[in-house]
Amino acid sequence: MLRRRGVRFRFFHKVKQLRSDGEHLTAIRVGRQVQLDPGVDEYEPLVTVKGIPCWPSRPHYEQIVLGDSPLIQALDFESPDSPEIEEFTLRRGLDFDEVILGIPGPALPRVCAELTQQLPRWREALEHADAVATLGVQLWLSPSWAQLAGHTTPFAAGALPGASLPRWANRSTVIPHEGWAPEAWPAALAALDGTLREPASGQPTTTREFIRDTVGAWLREHPRRLWPEAALASTCELNWELLVDPAGRTGEHRLAAQHCWMLTAPSDRHTQSLPGGRVHRLRPDDSGLANLVLAGDWLTGGLDLGIAESAVIAGLQAARALGAPLQICGEHDGVDAPELALAAPIAPTAASPRPRLAASP
Repeated sequence: MLRRRGVRFRFFHKVKQLRSDGEHLTAIRVGRQVQLDPGVDEYEPLVTVKGIPCWPSRPHYEQIVLGDSPLIQALDFESPDSPEIEEFTLRRGLDFDEVILGIPGPALPRVCAELTQQLPRWREALEHADAVATLGVQLWLSPSWAQLAGHTTPFAAGALPGASLPRWANRSTVIPHEGWAPEAWPAALAALDGTLREPASGQPTTTREFIRDTVGAWLREHPRRLWPEAALASTCELNWELLVDPAGRTGEHRLAAQHCWMLTAPSDRHTQSLPGGRVHRLRPDDSGLANLVLAGDWLTGGLDLGIAESAVIAGLQAARALGAPLQICGEHDGVDAPELALAAPIAPTAASPRPRLAASP
């Protein structure tokens, strides 16, 4: 939609510094990470899976100069410390007039050091931009979710307090859009995730080992609580043969066919809503600089939670600050974090209709 309106996208760029005169954003220092192939005018980021445009798990290296080099493919382009091939500065009045800043709060301290010195509200907001690193796994299983749950109701999402991966969700509706071989077609897709805690002394220190051991421990101790029919009869341990593995591995080795992940970079961390933190948040339309509006779930003005709906509300408020005449459903239904019961639905009031789930604008 934005491309049809003339918007140009520049991938493989990272914002390094925002500069201001105390009233306006005056300059943006940017680092460019790669050079596109001479035949590529604009990087095409998506892949098509069964007719649906999707984000891939790795860049399209064929669109990048030297993209077939193992050195290039070993780089983490989403890391703030990734190398660059050049640096340049965008300037107010020449390269931009107004700016929407959508970088998450935990990633902003190194970018906005000058703003925090000029504007005390920014320093306070970023000091209280609480977020945590997370880890999780997606498991493809051969029985359906209903078969795994047995006589219990197969809910779509929930939590298991006390577990290392307490949050879970049934993502099985994605499976028809995946490209499995007919003989290895899964019936259920489960997503489990939780807060990353620092490994204790003596535990594995590499990312791959730590995630594997965390997931393995959950599957040895907790499956019966979520899927009564998935555990071995004599223990709480998962029947490993229920995990789909086209390579035909056995036992716990089937974990190699599942998707384990860890998000630790500042821009990837999960926004928290801690007691008393809301008063320190900035509003999308009140950055303190006349030509800067904000977007993201770390702001205030809506649900004030680390969820997609909060980000959507903030994005709509940013659009309205730039002149779009919008009436935003849900922006007056803020949640008081100390009283929040995560498992309970948000009840509508007479003056405040129930927030609707909305797609990103």
